[in-house]
Amino acid sequence: MSILFRTAILSCLLAVLSACQQPPGDADQQPSETPGSAPAATAEAPSGTARQTASLVEYLNPDSHFESEAFSQIAVVQNRGATYYISGQIPVDNEYNILAPGDIRGQTRAVLNNLDMALTAAGISKDDVVKIGINLLSLEARDSFVVAEELVGYFEREEMPASTMTGAPFIVVDGVLIQIDAIAVTE
Repeated sequence: MSILFRTAILSCLLAVLSACQQPPGDADQQPSETPGSAPAATAEAPSGTARQTASLVEYLNPDSHFESEAFSQIAVVQNRGATYYISGQIPVDNEYNILAPGDIRGQTRAVLNNLDMALTAAGISKDDVVKIGINLLSLEARDSFVVAEELVGYFEREEMPASTMTGAPFIVVDGVLIQIDAIAVTE
């Protein structure tokens, strides 16, 4: 069994397990706190900025953290609507040809295009994305700024999704420089 096939199976299993961990319940019920968890966000954040684009998601950027145009520090989902876990998208076409070899900007655009197609296939849009994870294979710190520029251009909104960017020594296939996964929510 190839490593690519095993990775795809593992990604699918993790998405299914994550979806299964969300307990069923009343859509109007507020999330409860568990020991050691932070209290649920309210309309009045203790410090920093709280921006809400819809009744579904509130984006927070506390004063204790730096603010960025490329992402929000916290995204709070206020209900139990549908949650979508989009697997890591890489810069390949539907025949698995690597797009924009050696070009971080081109590969980021290709990944975001693939993400957009996945969101469309699920019947949702980039406006529903509340969290992204970025794996970047790069020895150049400036590449993270290139990725951030492309994210700002892609999302075209003031309230950016929460985000985590990590460096990776290897991403799925030689020649792939970036992978982006996403979590989206709808009512």
